[in-house]
Formats: sequence, structure tokens, C-alpha cells
Amino acid sequence: MMEICALLSETDCTFQVRGFGAHWPVDVRYDLSTVMEQLPDLISAIRNGSVGHLDFYGQGLERVLDFSPVDRRTIITCVSGTDFEPPLERENLDTESLVAMLVDTATRFAHAASQVAPSITMTEPIGTWIRENRE
Repeated sequence: MMEICALLSETDCTFQVRGFGAHWPVDVRYDLSTVMEQLPDLISAIRNGSVGHLDFYGQGLERVLDFSPVDRRTIITCVSGTDFEPPLERENLDTESLVAMLVDTATRFAHAASQVAPSITMTEPIGTWIRENRE
């Protein structure tokens, strides 16, 4: 993922994370790579009604999102490893909408990756994301 994100960082590709009352200082080269590495496990956990995590472990960012299922909703809490204190204690999303958002992120990433490195469509999980989400 790091190689693909390095290539994407040289294009007009953008990566944004907003939540907990803040716009997070993330980049394509490193932070997007760390998210995409964790995304398959997170999507699987949420679909299975299990607890999931997303670790933004980049130096200076150092935040972990914990995803906990409650009925048809998912409660997301942010644990900061820096002096960042989230203005909001937790986020509460419809689980189906959350999964759709995460799958959309995976699909967009896979299509962008295939533009900068066409052979990437042969690797997993990118190949699966492209095949499962063709329109």
C-alpha cells in the first residue's frame, strides 16, 4: 500500500478525515496507506457485528478509533495518544451507512490505484474491491 500511496501523493489525489468535531491532519503518502492496510479487517468486523479498530499511528496524529456495535448502529470513540482532545466524546452512525462509506472508500482507492499502477488490480485486496464494486 505504501508504494501505491506514494504514487497517488504525486497526483491530485486527496485524503480527508473528519470527525469528533475536527478536520484531521492526514496525508495521502502515509496516513492513507495505514488506513487502507486496516480497512479489510475493519469492514469485516463491522459487517460481522464485532468490535473493530482503526489506528492512525502516524507520528503526531496518534489516534485510535474504536468501533462498537449497538443494535443497528455503531458507536465510534476516539482515543488520542497526543494532546489532541476530541471536542466530541463519540460518534454514533447507522451501521449500514458506515459500511457503505468504508466500502466506497475502498472502491475509490482501488480505482485510483489502478490508474497509477494498472498491475495493482491483480493484487489483493485491491483486485477484490474492483471486482466486487463494478458498476
